Amino acid sequence: MKELTCPKCGNVFTVDEADYASIVSQVKNSEFESEVSKRLEEIRTQQAAQQQAMLDLEAQKNQIAAMNVRTEGTVAGKMMGE
Repeated sequence: MKELTCPKCGNVFTVDEADYASIVSQVKNSEFESEVSKRLEEIRTQQAAQQQAMLDLEAQKNQIAAMNVRTEGTVAGKMMGE
């Protein structure tokens, strides 16, 4: 037999091994599910941040390409004017 103390009221009660194992299993399952949910949310947040970073990088690449085109056009125009 196991003795358990209620965390809310402080009463002590006795349970047999099967009931104790059931309670322990329920607590473990609850904690596991909570941890899995927390980790999934962290992963989703990281993925969203990575996707945003990729979009920002692509936008910067496009800006650089546009600047290169304008610069090449300016250089070509100056060379023609000479």
